[in-house]
Amino acid sequence: MAPEMFKPDYKDVFDIRSDIYSAGVTIFEFASGKHPITRTGEHDYASLYRIMNPSPRKLADLRRDLPSGLCDAIERCIKKTPALRYKNAAAFLKQLEPYL
Repeated sequence: MAPEMFKPDYKDVFDIRSDIYSAGVTIFEFASGKHPITRTGEHDYASLYRIMNPSPRKLADLRRDLPSGLCDAIERCIKKTPALRYKNAAAFLKQLEPYL
């Protein structure tokens, strides 16, 4: 779940960027074989803390063979602040076009 979904006022800030976050997490995990935030065997509270606070892992650190622009696009999807993510799926797909 996107970090904003854990806040009491989530209904006021909920929009497509929460789905873009989820898509970014899924793509990151598919590309790297690792979850960008949680760790295997970690307690649920630790995972929740990681979702809300520290920055996610860098895909470029895990997959040096991927183009940096592709890694940047995926990492932008999983920014903690919704305003820093793509505003819609079309904007994200436009960034991905060179890599398809």
